[in-house]
Amino acid sequence: MWIKDQNEIEKLFTKWRGSAGQVWEYVCGHGTLLVRFYRPNERSSLYVQCKECRTIKFHSTGWKDSSLELHEKQNPEQNDEDYKFEIKDGERFYVACWGVYLAESEIPFHIDWPPESTRDSCKWKIL
Repeated sequence: MWIKDQNEIEKLFTKWRGSAGQVWEYVCGHGTLLVRFYRPNERSSLYVQCKECRTIKFHSTGWKDSSLELHEKQNPEQNDEDYKFEIKDGERFYVACWGVYLAESEIPFHIDWPPESTRDSCKWKIL
C-alpha cells in the first residue's frame, strides 16, 4: 500500500538514509516518476512515486549514500508550472511534483501497481 502521510514519509526517508538510489521508471504522458532505494544485503526496497512531475533532475540514473529531503510548498497555484512537493538528494537528484507516495516491498513495484492489478507490467522481473 502506498504511504502519502508526510510524517510517515519523513520516517521512511530517515530509515533509508545511506541507501543506494536508482531511477526506476518514468511515464512521460502521466508525468509519473518511480525511484527505488535499496541496500545490497537487504531484500526490501523503498519505492518513491512522484505524480504530476513538473521538474526532474538527476546526473546519473543511480547513486549511493542517499539522504532524501521532502519540502512542501505552501499555497501552490493550480497550474501547469507550479508544484506542491520537492524531493531532493543534494545535487544528485531533484523532483518537483504534486503528489508523493512511498512503499516498502520485497517485490519490484511498477508505476501501474497495485497488487490486485492483472496488468503484465506488474509481473516484470528486473534482472
